[in-house]
Order: sequence, then C-alpha cells, then structure tokens
Amino acid sequence: MIVDPYGVTWWVRVWPLPEELTTKHSALPEVTLGAGFVMSVLLAWMVALARTTRARAQDLEIANRELNQEMTVRQRLTEEVEKARTELELRVQERTAELAHANEDLRKENWERRRAEAVLARQAQELARSNSELEQFAYVASHDLQEPLRKILAFGDRLKIKHSQDLNNQGRDYLERMQAAAARMRTLITDLLALSRVTTRPQAFVSIDLSEVARTVVSDMEVRIQQLRGRVQIDQLSTIEADPMQMSQLLQNLIGNALKFHRDGEPPVVKVWGRLLQNEEDEVQKDSLNRQFCQIWVEDNGIGFDEKYLDRIFEPFQRLHERGKYEGTGMGLAICQKIVKRHGGEITARSTLGQGGEQLMNYLYHRGRYTDPESSPRPGVILLDLNMPRRDGREALKEIKSDPRLRQIPVVVLTTSRAEEDIFRAYDSGVNSFITKPVTFAAMVEIMKTLGKYWFEIVELPPTVRRRHDG
Repeated sequence: MIVDPYGVTWWVRVWPLPEELTTKHSALPEVTLGAGFVMSVLLAWMVALARTTRARAQDLEIANRELNQEMTVRQRLTEEVEKARTELELRVQERTAELAHANEDLRKENWERRRAEAVLARQAQELARSNSELEQFAYVASHDLQEPLRKILAFGDRLKIKHSQDLNNQGRDYLERMQAAAARMRTLITDLLALSRVTTRPQAFVSIDLSEVARTVVSDMEVRIQQLRGRVQIDQLSTIEADPMQMSQLLQNLIGNALKFHRDGEPPVVKVWGRLLQNEEDEVQKDSLNRQFCQIWVEDNGIGFDEKYLDRIFEPFQRLHERGKYEGTGMGLAICQKIVKRHGGEITARSTLGQGGEQLMNYLYHRGRYTDPESSPRPGVILLDLNMPRRDGREALKEIKSDPRLRQIPVVVLTTSRAEEDIFRAYDSGVNSFITKPVTFAAMVEIMKTLGKYWFEIVELPPTVRRRHDG
C-alpha cells in the first residue's frame, strides 16, 4: 500500500507475503492482517486530515494576503483623509483670515458711511434751515420793499402829472425810465413773494377737480385770449389731492407762457389735458405714501426753445429772450417747479426750435435744403404730430391728403392729444391711424418697432410708395 500525504512515498505492508503464507512462517497472520487494516484506516484518516489542514492553511494564507491588501488600502485612504483634512484646515484658516479682513474693511466702510450720512444729514439740516431763512428773508424783504417802491411810483406819478411841463425832454425821459424801472421792480418783488409763498404760505391738500381749476384760469384770461385771437382747449383732467391756490397758479403760469410765446401772425392754440399714469401692469402708479401720479400736459404751437436750455428755464430770473420782446421776469417756471416739487412731482418741457411743420412740408415737396430727390426720397409712411412748431399738424394733414402726389402715402398721427375732436377730425381728413404718445421712452421705442413691422412687413403699400421706400 502506498500513501503520499505530503509528497513522501510510504510503503506499508498490511498482509503476509505469499512465501510466508506457504511456509506458514508467520505465527499471527490474522493479527497481521487486522493490524494492517487498522493502519490503513488510520493512515487514510491522517491523509484526509493533512489535506484539510493544507487547504485551511492555503485559505488562511489567501485571507492574510487580502487582509494585508485591505490594510494597505485603508492606510493609504487614512493618509489621504489626513492630507485632505490638513488642506481643509489651511483653507479654513485662509478663508477665516479673508473674512476677518473683509469684516474689518466692511466695518471701516460702515463707519465711514455713517460718518458721511451724519455729515450729509447735518448739511441737509443746515441747507433746510438756510433755505427757510432765505425764504423768510425773501418774503420779509420783498414785503418791506413794497412800501418805498409804492412811494417811488406814487411820487413819480405826481411829478409826471403836475410838473411834466416844467421838465425838458431829457428830464421827461429820465422820469419815464424811472417809472418803468420801478414798475419792473414791483413785478420782480411780486414774483419773488409768489415764489416764497409756495413754502411759507401753503394751504392744506384737498380734493380738487383740475378741469374746473383750468376752466376758471382760462375764464380769468379770457380778455387776453381774445386779444391774441387764440384758443385754449381744456380736455378732461383728473381729480387729485392738492393745494387749490397753487394748482391755479401752476396752470395760470403754464397757459400764460403758452399764450405769451406765440409766433407772430399766428393765433396761439393751447391744449391742456392729463391722465393718471399707468405702469406695465395697467395699474395706477403710486409712490411710497400710496399717492397716485397724475400727468398734466400743456401744449402749444408757439415759438419753442432749444432743449439745451431746459435746465435754465426753470431757474429764477432766467430768460431766453430779450426783455423788450416778451414781458416777464423769468420767475414763472421757477414758481411752477417749486409748486410741482411741493406736491411730490416733476416738471419738464419738450421742444425743437425752428423745426416742425414747415420742415416736414419742405421735405415732402423737395424745397429748401431738400431740393435733391435722390438724397431726400419721399417716405413710405408719414408720422405726424398735430402740435408742431411753425405749422399746425391739422393743416399739414389736410394739405397732404389733398395733393395727388402725396395722398397715397399712409399718415399715422402720433401726438400727445387725446381730444375726441382731434381724433374725429384726423380720421375725417383721411389719416390711417391715430396714436397717443406714450409717457416712457421704452414704450415709445416699442410703438415705433410695431409701426415699422406693420407698415413695411405686413401691410401692402401702394406700388409707387413701395418703390420709393424700397429704393
């Protein structure tokens, strides 16, 4: 029998040899056979045990190798975690230092801002006090100046009536100049008093109908309007909370300016209208005190002005024209601005000096500097304002639609007027569309884009107009 548990060959004899059986030399053959069997069983068990032990040893060796690999991986991960923690701590320290520096800068900035705000508040208080003192001084000074001025005018009148014949021509000229200067001084004092009373003598805000206020103002100016053969049209205005006297003064100054600065030989036309301002959601705009905003327009066909002087016209005693040509002291718009600011609003003006209806007609008929048809092609669409300087838009519309060369050109009225009379007259004259100018510049841009797309991309223009436009 051969047994090989660990690669070693063992020879074990468990039965008697043949010669032993023949000669019967063995005294205990049965015992030998039995012992051999037991030994074979024992050896087989030992072989199985050795194999099991060897398999377990191999499994244990594999497990040890895997465990060593896992411990190596864990050690590497531990080192990476430690490295990451160290880097994180460094970043936290750097970020903390940056935040500390930023907080210090912010603290300094806040301190400087508080100091600047304190200085600004102190300056605002000083300015308010100075303005209050100045207004009080202007009121008192103007009031006190009226008495000696009245005496100058009174004695000048007596001198002129009783002793005019005793003066020579030069003396009478001096007297006339003195009287004119005194009258001008009285007007200046009156206007200065009116300016100071905006804040020194205000009245409480009450609900007033601006349409009624405007009609009252126009009624008071009826004689002047008739003398100028002018026309003042009052459209529907809103009911607002305001100072009644100051609203009356505001409209009186604005309408008076529109009548005063009219063109020679042309009756003045003034339009007054208003509306509640709407925001993008078609809701009435309100301020932080829940007050509604109302917009008032005063339009005229007067001489206009250059808009580079826009800021100047609202300053006290500022005039854009010679004193001899137009009466006044230059205080009217300054008073208007102060009234509007007291009511929480803003005032501005729009105008283009020396341009308007005449320029439009010169362009359409190739007159003046537009004589070259190549450089001044006729437009595909005419945008027409009813209230243009130097030419009334209604007259221009009538002339365009009565000319066979121009009547095919579409005319879109783009104006601030909302009067039903203007709308009916425009459509009766053959206008293609009537649009009210929006308040904001952004809304105006959107309207222009829409008009361009409609007339030049959607609508089929007459062939002659289209050829001119395409060319």
